[in-house]
Amino acid sequence: MDKNILNQNIAVIDLGSNSLRMQIATVFEKSYKIVCEYKDLIRIGDDLFQNGKLTKNSISKLNRSFMEIKTLMDSYNVVSYRAVATATLRSSPNGGKIIEDIHQKSGIKVEIIDGEDEAKLSFLGVKSCFNLKKYNSLITDIGGGSSEFILSEKGEIKSIMTKKLGGARIKHNFLKNDPPEFEEVETLKHFIRKELSDLSEYDVDVIICTGGTSNNLSTVAYLREKKDHTSQIKYTTRDFLRSFINEIKRKKISSISKIKGVEEKRADLLLPIAIQIDQILELTGRSGFYTFSGGLRTGLIIDTLNRYGIHLPFQTLEIDVNQARLIEIGNKFHFNEEHALKVSQLAVIIFDKLHTLLGIQKEFKEILHAAAVLHDIGNFISLSKHHLHSEYLILNTDLTGFNSYERAIISQIARYHRKRFPKKTDPLYSLVKKKDIEVTLKLAAILRVADALDRTHKGKVEDIQIEIIEDNIIFKPIHQGDISMEKSNFDEKKDFLEKYTGFKVTIV
Repeated sequence: MDKNILNQNIAVIDLGSNSLRMQIATVFEKSYKIVCEYKDLIRIGDDLFQNGKLTKNSISKLNRSFMEIKTLMDSYNVVSYRAVATATLRSSPNGGKIIEDIHQKSGIKVEIIDGEDEAKLSFLGVKSCFNLKKYNSLITDIGGGSSEFILSEKGEIKSIMTKKLGGARIKHNFLKNDPPEFEEVETLKHFIRKELSDLSEYDVDVIICTGGTSNNLSTVAYLREKKDHTSQIKYTTRDFLRSFINEIKRKKISSISKIKGVEEKRADLLLPIAIQIDQILELTGRSGFYTFSGGLRTGLIIDTLNRYGIHLPFQTLEIDVNQARLIEIGNKFHFNEEHALKVSQLAVIIFDKLHTLLGIQKEFKEILHAAAVLHDIGNFISLSKHHLHSEYLILNTDLTGFNSYERAIISQIARYHRKRFPKKTDPLYSLVKKKDIEVTLKLAAILRVADALDRTHKGKVEDIQIEIIEDNIIFKPIHQGDISMEKSNFDEKKDFLEKYTGFKVTIV
Protein backbone atom coordinates (compact mmCIF):
# COMPACT_ATOMS: atom_id res chain seq x y z
CA MET A 1 0.00 0.00 0.00
CA ASP A 2 1.23 3.51 -0.82
CA LYS A 3 0.97 5.10 2.64
CA ASN A 4 1.63 8.53 1.13
CA ILE A 5 -1.94 8.66 -0.15
CA LEU A 6 -3.58 8.00 3.25
CA ASN A 7 -5.34 11.01 4.76
CA GLN A 8 -4.65 12.93 1.54
CA ASN A 9 -7.14 14.20 -1.03
CA ILE A 10 -7.64 12.72 -4.48
CA ALA A 11 -9.99 13.87 -7.26
CA VAL A 12 -11.90 12.15 -10.04
CA ILE A 13 -13.38 13.96 -13.02
CA ASP A 14 -16.07 12.58 -15.34
CA LEU A 15 -16.66 14.45 -18.60
CA GLY A 16 -19.84 13.10 -20.18
CA SER A 17 -22.15 14.26 -22.94
CA ASN A 18 -24.52 16.01 -20.54
CA SER A 19 -22.43 16.96 -17.55
CA LEU A 20 -18.97 17.56 -16.20
CA ARG A 21 -18.61 16.21 -12.66
CA MET A 22 -15.78 16.21 -10.16
CA GLN A 23 -15.45 14.72 -6.69
CA ILE A 24 -12.65 15.26 -4.19
CA ALA A 25 -12.24 12.54 -1.58
CA THR A 26 -10.09 12.11 1.50
CA VAL A 27 -8.49 8.65 1.50
CA PHE A 28 -8.53 6.36 4.55
CA GLU A 29 -7.13 2.89 4.94
CA LYS A 30 -10.41 1.11 4.19
CA SER A 31 -12.64 3.93 3.09
CA TYR A 32 -12.88 7.43 1.68
CA LYS A 33 -14.97 10.51 2.31
CA ILE A 34 -16.27 12.92 -0.33
CA VAL A 35 -15.30 16.43 0.78
CA CYS A 36 -16.11 18.45 -2.35
CA GLU A 37 -18.33 18.04 -5.41
CA TYR A 38 -18.53 20.02 -8.64
CA LYS A 39 -21.24 19.76 -11.28
CA ASP A 40 -21.80 21.62 -14.52
CA LEU A 41 -24.57 20.53 -16.91
CA ILE A 42 -22.65 21.57 -20.01
CA ARG A 43 -24.65 19.51 -22.59
CA ILE A 44 -21.75 19.30 -25.09
CA GLY A 45 -23.45 16.27 -26.65
CA ASP A 46 -26.09 18.59 -28.15
CA ASP A 47 -23.33 20.46 -29.96
CA LEU A 48 -21.88 17.25 -31.38
CA PHE A 49 -25.22 15.87 -32.60
CA GLN A 50 -26.23 19.17 -34.19
CA ASN A 51 -22.89 20.17 -35.75
CA GLY A 52 -20.95 16.93 -36.12
CA LYS A 53 -18.19 18.17 -33.81
CA LEU A 54 -17.72 20.42 -30.81
CA THR A 55 -17.76 24.09 -31.72
CA LYS A 56 -15.82 26.97 -30.17
CA ASN A 57 -18.67 27.70 -27.74
CA SER A 58 -18.58 24.20 -26.21
CA ILE A 59 -14.80 24.17 -26.11
CA SER A 60 -14.81 27.53 -24.35
CA LYS A 61 -17.34 26.22 -21.77
CA LEU A 62 -15.17 23.15 -21.16
CA ASN A 63 -12.01 25.19 -20.63
CA ARG A 64 -13.79 27.55 -18.24
CA SER A 65 -15.16 24.63 -16.20
CA PHE A 66 -11.82 22.82 -16.08
CA MET A 67 -10.15 25.99 -14.84
CA GLU A 68 -12.72 26.12 -12.02
CA ILE A 69 -12.05 22.46 -11.24
CA LYS A 70 -8.30 23.12 -11.14
CA THR A 71 -8.85 25.96 -8.68
CA LEU A 72 -10.90 23.66 -6.42
CA MET A 73 -8.31 20.88 -6.65
CA ASP A 74 -5.54 23.30 -5.65
CA SER A 75 -7.57 24.68 -2.74
CA TYR A 76 -8.07 21.15 -1.41
CA ASN A 77 -4.40 20.19 -1.92
CA VAL A 78 -5.28 17.30 -4.22
CA VAL A 79 -2.26 14.98 -4.52
CA SER A 80 -3.58 12.75 -7.30
CA TYR A 81 -6.43 12.87 -9.83
CA ARG A 82 -8.04 10.90 -12.67
CA ALA A 83 -10.00 12.60 -15.43
CA VAL A 84 -11.94 10.62 -18.03
CA ALA A 85 -14.10 11.59 -20.99
CA THR A 86 -16.77 9.35 -22.49
CA ALA A 87 -19.06 9.19 -25.52
CA THR A 88 -19.02 12.75 -26.85
CA LEU A 89 -15.25 13.11 -27.02
CA ARG A 90 -15.00 9.52 -28.27
CA SER A 91 -17.26 10.46 -31.17
CA SER A 92 -16.08 13.98 -31.86
CA PRO A 93 -13.52 14.26 -34.70
CA ASN A 94 -11.75 17.01 -32.76
CA GLY A 95 -11.82 15.17 -29.42
CA GLY A 96 -8.04 14.70 -29.29
CA LYS A 97 -7.39 18.38 -29.96
CA ILE A 98 -9.90 19.36 -27.27
CA ILE A 99 -8.18 17.39 -24.52
CA GLU A 100 -4.84 18.88 -25.58
CA ASP A 101 -6.39 22.34 -25.27
CA ILE A 102 -7.83 21.50 -21.81
CA HIS A 103 -4.40 20.32 -20.67
CA GLN A 104 -2.67 23.40 -21.98
CA LYS A 105 -5.08 25.82 -20.31
CA SER A 106 -5.84 24.06 -17.00
CA GLY A 107 -3.00 21.60 -16.59
CA ILE A 108 -5.49 18.72 -16.30
CA LYS A 109 -4.85 15.64 -18.42
CA VAL A 110 -8.04 13.98 -19.65
CA GLU A 111 -8.18 10.36 -20.81
CA ILE A 112 -10.77 9.39 -23.43
CA ILE A 113 -12.00 5.93 -22.41
CA ASP A 114 -13.86 3.44 -24.59
CA GLY A 115 -17.33 2.07 -23.90
CA GLU A 116 -16.07 -1.14 -22.33
CA ASP A 117 -13.83 0.67 -19.83
CA GLU A 118 -16.68 3.03 -19.04
CA ALA A 119 -18.96 0.06 -18.37
CA LYS A 120 -16.39 -1.66 -16.14
CA LEU A 121 -15.95 1.46 -14.02
CA SER A 122 -19.73 1.82 -13.64
CA PHE A 123 -19.96 -1.86 -12.71
CA LEU A 124 -17.27 -1.43 -10.04
CA GLY A 125 -19.23 1.47 -8.56
CA VAL A 126 -22.49 -0.49 -8.56
CA LYS A 127 -20.78 -3.55 -7.08
CA SER A 128 -19.71 -1.47 -4.08
CA CYS A 129 -23.33 -0.87 -3.08
CA PHE A 130 -25.35 -3.84 -4.42
CA ASN A 131 -25.06 -7.48 -3.40
CA LEU A 132 -24.72 -8.65 -7.00
CA LYS A 133 -23.57 -12.15 -6.02
CA LYS A 134 -27.20 -13.02 -5.26
CA TYR A 135 -28.63 -12.05 -8.64
CA ASN A 136 -28.37 -11.98 -12.38
CA SER A 137 -28.18 -8.26 -13.00
CA LEU A 138 -28.42 -5.92 -15.95
CA ILE A 139 -26.60 -2.66 -15.25
CA THR A 140 -27.02 0.16 -17.72
CA ASP A 141 -25.28 3.51 -17.75
CA ILE A 142 -27.47 5.79 -19.88
CA GLY A 143 -25.55 8.92 -20.77
CA GLY A 144 -26.06 11.62 -23.35
CA GLY A 145 -24.17 10.00 -26.20
CA SER A 146 -24.28 6.28 -25.50
CA SER A 147 -25.74 3.60 -23.25
CA GLU A 148 -23.54 0.89 -21.79
CA PHE A 149 -25.09 -2.45 -20.80
CA ILE A 150 -23.39 -4.93 -18.46
CA LEU A 151 -24.85 -8.39 -17.92
CA SER A 152 -23.67 -9.78 -14.59
CA GLU A 153 -24.29 -13.35 -13.43
CA LYS A 154 -23.89 -13.73 -9.67
CA GLY A 155 -21.50 -10.80 -9.49
CA GLU A 156 -19.35 -11.63 -12.51
CA ILE A 157 -19.45 -9.74 -15.83
CA LYS A 158 -20.62 -11.98 -18.65
CA SER A 159 -21.05 -9.46 -21.45
CA ILE A 160 -20.79 -5.75 -22.21
CA MET A 161 -22.60 -3.85 -24.94
CA THR A 162 -22.29 -0.22 -26.00
CA LYS A 163 -25.22 1.24 -27.91
CA LYS A 164 -25.66 4.67 -29.46
CA LEU A 165 -28.75 5.23 -27.37
CA GLY A 166 -27.65 8.16 -25.21
CA GLY A 167 -30.51 10.47 -24.29
CA ALA A 168 -29.26 13.54 -26.13
CA ARG A 169 -28.43 11.50 -29.24
CA ILE A 170 -31.83 9.79 -29.59
CA LYS A 171 -33.68 12.98 -28.65
CA HIS A 172 -31.86 14.84 -31.43
CA ASN A 173 -32.42 12.04 -33.96
CA PHE A 174 -36.09 11.29 -33.26
CA LEU A 175 -37.89 13.91 -31.17
CA LYS A 176 -37.51 16.94 -33.41
CA ASN A 177 -40.70 18.76 -32.42
CA ASP A 178 -41.68 20.33 -29.11
CA PRO A 179 -43.85 18.64 -28.01
CA PRO A 180 -42.98 15.59 -30.12
CA GLU A 181 -45.45 14.19 -32.60
CA PHE A 182 -47.14 10.86 -31.84
CA GLU A 183 -45.29 9.24 -34.76
CA GLU A 184 -41.93 10.49 -33.45
CA VAL A 185 -42.49 8.88 -30.06
CA GLU A 186 -43.63 5.60 -31.60
CA THR A 187 -40.71 5.54 -34.03
CA LEU A 188 -38.25 6.10 -31.18
CA LYS A 189 -39.87 3.34 -29.12
CA HIS A 190 -39.64 0.84 -31.98
CA PHE A 191 -36.04 1.84 -32.74
CA ILE A 192 -34.96 1.29 -29.12
CA ARG A 193 -36.81 -2.01 -28.96
CA LYS A 194 -35.05 -3.22 -32.12
CA GLU A 195 -31.63 -2.08 -30.88
CA LEU A 196 -32.11 -3.87 -27.55
CA SER A 197 -33.96 -6.96 -28.79
CA ASP A 198 -31.15 -9.23 -27.52
CA LEU A 199 -32.09 -8.32 -23.94
CA SER A 200 -35.15 -10.57 -24.18
CA GLU A 201 -32.78 -13.56 -24.16
CA TYR A 202 -31.30 -12.60 -20.79
CA ASP A 203 -32.47 -14.14 -17.52
CA VAL A 204 -32.36 -11.00 -15.39
CA ASP A 205 -33.40 -10.60 -11.75
CA VAL A 206 -32.46 -6.95 -11.21
CA ILE A 207 -32.17 -3.85 -13.41
CA ILE A 208 -29.82 -1.10 -12.17
CA CYS A 209 -29.58 2.22 -14.02
CA THR A 210 -26.87 4.80 -13.54
CA GLY A 211 -26.59 8.22 -15.13
CA GLY A 212 -27.91 11.64 -14.14
CA THR A 213 -31.20 11.56 -16.05
CA SER A 214 -32.14 8.08 -14.82
CA ASN A 215 -31.57 9.35 -11.30
CA ASN A 216 -33.65 12.43 -12.04
CA LEU A 217 -36.57 10.17 -13.03
CA SER A 218 -36.35 8.30 -9.72
CA THR A 219 -36.09 11.58 -7.81
CA VAL A 220 -39.38 12.76 -9.33
CA ALA A 221 -40.98 9.43 -8.34
CA TYR A 222 -39.68 9.63 -4.77
CA LEU A 223 -40.84 13.21 -4.30
CA ARG A 224 -44.35 12.23 -5.42
CA GLU A 225 -44.36 9.27 -3.06
CA LYS A 226 -42.92 11.39 -0.21
CA LYS A 227 -39.87 9.13 0.10
CA ASP A 228 -36.29 10.15 0.87
CA HIS A 229 -35.22 11.40 -2.56
CA THR A 230 -31.65 12.09 -1.39
CA SER A 231 -30.88 8.37 -1.09
CA GLN A 232 -28.05 7.20 -3.36
CA ILE A 233 -30.06 4.10 -4.24
CA LYS A 234 -33.72 4.27 -5.25
CA TYR A 235 -36.25 1.77 -6.61
CA THR A 236 -38.83 2.98 -9.13
CA THR A 237 -41.74 0.93 -10.43
CA ARG A 238 -42.62 0.48 -14.08
CA ASP A 239 -46.15 1.62 -13.21
CA PHE A 240 -44.78 5.05 -12.28
CA LEU A 241 -42.54 5.13 -15.35
CA ARG A 242 -45.35 4.39 -17.79
CA SER A 243 -47.65 6.88 -16.09
CA PHE A 244 -44.94 9.53 -16.25
CA ILE A 245 -44.28 8.84 -19.94
CA ASN A 246 -47.97 9.32 -20.67
CA GLU A 247 -47.94 12.51 -18.61
CA ILE A 248 -45.02 14.19 -20.41
CA LYS A 249 -45.05 12.82 -23.96
CA ARG A 250 -47.41 15.57 -25.18
CA LYS A 251 -45.93 18.37 -23.04
CA LYS A 252 -43.58 21.08 -24.10
CA ILE A 253 -40.11 20.96 -22.55
CA SER A 254 -40.82 24.24 -20.76
CA SER A 255 -43.78 22.56 -18.98
CA ILE A 256 -41.80 19.42 -18.12
CA SER A 257 -39.09 21.57 -16.52
CA LYS A 258 -41.66 22.91 -14.03
CA ILE A 259 -42.53 19.45 -12.67
CA LYS A 260 -41.37 19.07 -9.07
CA GLY A 261 -37.95 17.44 -8.93
CA VAL A 262 -37.08 17.85 -12.61
CA GLU A 263 -33.65 19.34 -13.30
CA GLU A 264 -34.32 22.10 -15.81
CA LYS A 265 -31.35 21.22 -18.03
CA ARG A 266 -32.49 17.58 -18.21
CA ALA A 267 -36.16 18.26 -18.96
CA ASP A 268 -35.80 17.44 -22.66
CA LEU A 269 -34.02 14.14 -21.90
CA LEU A 270 -36.56 12.65 -19.50
CA LEU A 271 -38.91 11.34 -22.18
CA PRO A 272 -36.35 9.56 -24.42
CA ILE A 273 -34.58 8.01 -21.44
CA ALA A 274 -37.85 7.03 -19.72
CA ILE A 275 -38.93 5.31 -22.96
CA GLN A 276 -35.58 3.50 -23.12
CA ILE A 277 -35.83 2.24 -19.54
CA ASP A 278 -39.44 1.18 -20.15
CA GLN A 279 -38.33 -0.89 -23.13
CA ILE A 280 -35.56 -2.46 -21.08
CA LEU A 281 -38.14 -3.48 -18.47
CA GLU A 282 -40.49 -4.77 -21.18
CA LEU A 283 -37.79 -6.91 -22.80
CA THR A 284 -36.54 -8.36 -19.51
CA GLY A 285 -39.93 -8.80 -17.88
CA ARG A 286 -39.08 -6.75 -14.80
CA SER A 287 -41.59 -4.57 -12.92
CA GLY A 288 -39.18 -1.87 -11.77
CA PHE A 289 -35.61 -0.68 -11.68
CA TYR A 290 -33.00 0.61 -9.24
CA THR A 291 -31.05 3.79 -9.81
CA PHE A 292 -27.61 4.44 -8.39
CA SER A 293 -26.20 7.94 -8.18
CA GLY A 294 -22.60 8.43 -9.29
CA GLY A 295 -21.86 4.98 -10.68
CA LEU A 296 -18.96 5.94 -12.94
CA ARG A 297 -17.42 8.36 -10.44
CA THR A 298 -17.72 5.86 -7.60
CA GLY A 299 -16.03 3.23 -9.76
CA LEU A 300 -13.35 5.72 -10.76
CA ILE A 301 -12.55 6.52 -7.13
CA ILE A 302 -12.38 2.82 -6.20
CA ASP A 303 -10.21 2.03 -9.24
CA THR A 304 -7.88 4.91 -8.34
CA LEU A 305 -7.58 3.65 -4.76
CA ASN A 306 -6.86 0.15 -6.07
CA ARG A 307 -4.00 1.54 -8.14
CA TYR A 308 -2.49 2.81 -4.90
CA GLY A 309 -2.86 -0.62 -3.30
CA ILE A 310 -5.93 0.34 -1.25
CA HIS A 311 -8.87 -2.06 -1.45
CA LEU A 312 -12.25 -1.51 0.18
CA PRO A 313 -13.93 -4.09 2.42
CA PHE A 314 -16.38 -5.29 -0.26
CA GLN A 315 -13.35 -6.23 -2.39
CA THR A 316 -11.35 -8.06 0.28
CA LEU A 317 -13.73 -9.57 2.83
CA GLU A 318 -15.99 -12.60 2.43
CA ILE A 319 -19.00 -10.66 3.69
CA ASP A 320 -22.02 -9.21 1.97
CA VAL A 321 -21.98 -5.72 0.54
CA ASN A 322 -24.21 -4.25 3.26
CA GLN A 323 -21.78 -5.27 6.01
CA ALA A 324 -18.81 -4.17 3.92
CA ARG A 325 -20.38 -0.74 3.54
CA LEU A 326 -20.96 -0.51 7.30
CA ILE A 327 -17.26 -1.20 7.87
CA GLU A 328 -16.41 1.38 5.21
CA ILE A 329 -18.59 3.98 6.93
CA GLY A 330 -17.05 3.14 10.29
CA ASN A 331 -13.56 3.60 8.89
CA LYS A 332 -14.62 6.91 7.40
CA PHE A 333 -15.23 8.07 10.97
CA HIS A 334 -12.11 6.34 12.36
CA PHE A 335 -13.97 3.85 14.54
CA ASN A 336 -12.37 0.98 16.47
CA GLU A 337 -13.17 -1.77 13.98
CA GLU A 338 -12.26 -4.70 16.24
CA HIS A 339 -14.50 -3.40 19.04
CA ALA A 340 -17.36 -2.62 16.68
CA LEU A 341 -17.31 -6.09 15.13
CA LYS A 342 -17.01 -7.79 18.54
CA VAL A 343 -20.00 -5.84 19.88
CA SER A 344 -22.04 -6.68 16.77
CA GLN A 345 -21.11 -10.36 17.14
CA LEU A 346 -22.20 -10.42 20.79
CA ALA A 347 -25.38 -8.44 20.05
CA VAL A 348 -26.39 -10.93 17.36
CA ILE A 349 -25.73 -13.86 19.73
CA ILE A 350 -27.97 -12.26 22.36
CA PHE A 351 -30.63 -11.45 19.75
CA ASP A 352 -30.72 -15.03 18.46
CA LYS A 353 -31.26 -16.36 21.98
CA LEU A 354 -33.76 -13.79 23.21
CA HIS A 355 -35.72 -12.41 20.25
CA THR A 356 -38.60 -14.91 20.65
CA LEU A 357 -38.86 -14.21 24.37
CA LEU A 358 -38.73 -10.47 23.73
CA GLY A 359 -41.25 -10.61 20.89
CA ILE A 360 -38.87 -9.13 18.30
CA GLN A 361 -39.18 -10.25 14.68
CA LYS A 362 -36.10 -11.80 13.05
CA GLU A 363 -36.07 -9.04 10.42
CA PHE A 364 -34.75 -6.64 13.07
CA LYS A 365 -31.48 -8.55 13.43
CA GLU A 366 -29.84 -6.72 10.51
CA ILE A 367 -30.93 -3.39 11.99
CA LEU A 368 -29.38 -4.31 15.34
CA HIS A 369 -26.20 -5.46 13.60
CA ALA A 370 -25.89 -2.12 11.80
CA ALA A 371 -26.43 -0.15 14.99
CA ALA A 372 -23.82 -2.27 16.78
CA VAL A 373 -21.21 -1.73 14.08
CA LEU A 374 -21.81 2.03 14.06
CA HIS A 375 -22.62 2.69 17.72
CA ASP A 376 -19.34 4.48 18.47
CA ILE A 377 -18.79 6.50 15.28
CA GLY A 378 -19.78 9.62 17.21
CA ASN A 379 -16.32 9.52 18.79
CA PHE A 380 -15.19 11.07 15.49
CA ILE A 381 -16.83 14.32 16.67
CA SER A 382 -16.22 14.06 20.41
CA LEU A 383 -15.79 11.41 23.10
CA SER A 384 -18.15 13.41 25.26
CA LYS A 385 -21.78 12.56 24.46
CA HIS A 386 -20.59 10.42 21.56
CA HIS A 387 -23.87 8.47 21.57
CA LEU A 388 -25.65 11.67 20.47
CA HIS A 389 -23.05 12.28 17.78
CA SER A 390 -23.47 8.68 16.58
CA GLU A 391 -27.20 9.32 16.29
CA TYR A 392 -26.55 12.42 14.16
CA LEU A 393 -23.98 10.79 11.86
CA ILE A 394 -26.17 7.74 11.25
CA LEU A 395 -29.20 9.90 10.44
CA ASN A 396 -27.12 11.86 7.93
CA THR A 397 -25.26 8.97 6.29
CA ASP A 398 -26.60 6.91 3.39
CA LEU A 399 -26.61 3.31 4.68
CA THR A 400 -26.63 0.83 1.81
CA GLY A 401 -29.36 -1.77 2.26
CA PHE A 402 -31.46 0.31 4.66
CA ASN A 403 -34.23 2.79 3.87
CA SER A 404 -34.61 6.13 5.62
CA TYR A 405 -36.98 4.76 8.26
CA GLU A 406 -34.71 1.83 9.10
CA ARG A 407 -31.83 4.30 9.32
CA ALA A 408 -33.86 6.29 11.87
CA ILE A 409 -34.34 3.17 14.00
CA ILE A 410 -30.63 2.35 13.75
CA SER A 411 -29.78 5.88 14.90
CA GLN A 412 -31.99 5.52 17.98
CA ILE A 413 -30.58 2.13 18.94
CA ALA A 414 -27.10 3.65 18.76
CA ARG A 415 -28.20 6.72 20.72
CA TYR A 416 -29.36 4.65 23.68
CA HIS A 417 -26.38 2.29 23.84
CA ARG A 418 -25.31 4.34 26.87
CA LYS A 419 -26.55 6.92 29.38
CA ARG A 420 -30.15 7.68 30.38
CA PHE A 421 -33.61 6.36 29.60
CA PRO A 422 -35.51 8.25 26.86
CA LYS A 423 -37.67 11.27 27.54
CA LYS A 424 -40.91 12.02 25.69
CA THR A 425 -39.20 15.06 24.12
CA ASP A 426 -36.39 12.94 22.58
CA PRO A 427 -36.21 12.51 18.77
CA LEU A 428 -37.09 8.84 19.28
CA TYR A 429 -40.77 9.70 19.53
CA SER A 430 -40.86 11.72 16.30
CA LEU A 431 -38.53 9.54 14.23
CA VAL A 432 -39.89 6.09 15.10
CA LYS A 433 -43.46 4.92 14.66
CA LYS A 434 -45.34 4.26 17.87
CA LYS A 435 -45.63 0.54 17.11
CA ASP A 436 -41.83 0.23 16.79
CA ILE A 437 -40.68 2.27 19.80
CA GLU A 438 -40.74 -0.65 22.24
CA VAL A 439 -38.83 -2.89 19.79
CA THR A 440 -36.27 -0.13 19.24
CA LEU A 441 -35.65 0.19 22.96
CA LYS A 442 -35.38 -3.58 23.40
CA LEU A 443 -32.76 -3.64 20.64
CA ALA A 444 -30.95 -0.78 22.39
CA ALA A 445 -31.09 -2.84 25.56
CA ILE A 446 -29.35 -5.72 23.78
CA LEU A 447 -26.73 -3.36 22.37
CA ARG A 448 -26.04 -1.87 25.81
CA VAL A 449 -25.14 -5.22 27.38
CA ALA A 450 -23.24 -6.38 24.29
CA ASP A 451 -21.17 -3.19 24.47
CA ALA A 452 -20.57 -3.76 28.17
CA LEU A 453 -19.25 -7.26 27.46
CA ASP A 454 -16.40 -5.68 25.49
CA ARG A 455 -15.74 -2.83 27.91
CA THR A 456 -11.96 -3.22 27.71
CA HIS A 457 -12.05 -3.45 23.88
CA LYS A 458 -9.93 -6.60 24.16
CA GLY A 459 -12.41 -9.10 22.73
CA LYS A 460 -12.20 -11.33 25.80
CA VAL A 461 -15.78 -12.64 25.60
CA GLU A 462 -15.99 -15.28 22.87
CA ASP A 463 -19.54 -16.51 23.31
CA ILE A 464 -22.49 -16.22 25.67
CA GLN A 465 -24.68 -18.89 27.20
CA ILE A 466 -28.05 -17.58 28.32
CA GLU A 467 -30.44 -19.34 30.66
CA ILE A 468 -34.01 -18.26 31.35
CA ILE A 469 -35.35 -19.45 34.69
CA GLU A 470 -38.81 -18.18 35.52
CA ASP A 471 -38.48 -14.38 35.40
CA ASN A 472 -34.67 -14.37 35.36
CA ILE A 473 -32.30 -14.02 32.40
CA ILE A 474 -28.86 -15.34 33.34
CA PHE A 475 -25.82 -14.48 31.20
CA LYS A 476 -22.85 -16.86 31.32
CA PRO A 477 -20.00 -15.45 29.22
CA ILE A 478 -17.44 -17.83 27.72
CA HIS A 479 -14.22 -15.88 27.88
CA GLN A 480 -10.44 -15.72 27.96
CA GLY A 481 -8.78 -13.74 30.74
CA ASP A 482 -10.19 -11.49 33.44
CA ILE A 483 -13.57 -9.95 32.60
CA SER A 484 -14.26 -8.25 35.94
CA MET A 485 -14.51 -4.86 34.21
CA GLU A 486 -16.94 -6.29 31.65
CA LYS A 487 -19.11 -7.76 34.42
CA SER A 488 -19.11 -4.49 36.35
CA ASN A 489 -20.10 -2.52 33.25
CA PHE A 490 -22.74 -5.14 32.41
CA ASP A 491 -24.38 -4.55 35.81
CA GLU A 492 -24.42 -0.80 35.10
CA LYS A 493 -25.99 -1.19 31.65
CA LYS A 494 -28.50 -4.00 32.20
CA ASP A 495 -31.10 -1.45 33.30
CA PHE A 496 -32.70 -1.16 29.85
CA LEU A 497 -32.95 -4.93 29.47
CA GLU A 498 -34.66 -5.25 32.84
CA LYS A 499 -37.01 -2.29 32.26
CA TYR A 500 -38.12 -3.23 28.74
CA THR A 501 -38.37 -6.97 29.29
CA GLY A 502 -39.69 -7.14 32.85
CA PHE A 503 -37.07 -9.80 33.67
CA LYS A 504 -34.34 -9.70 36.28
CA VAL A 505 -30.96 -9.87 34.51
CA THR A 506 -27.78 -11.25 36.09
CA ILE A 507 -24.28 -12.22 34.93
CA VAL A 508 -22.24 -15.03 36.43
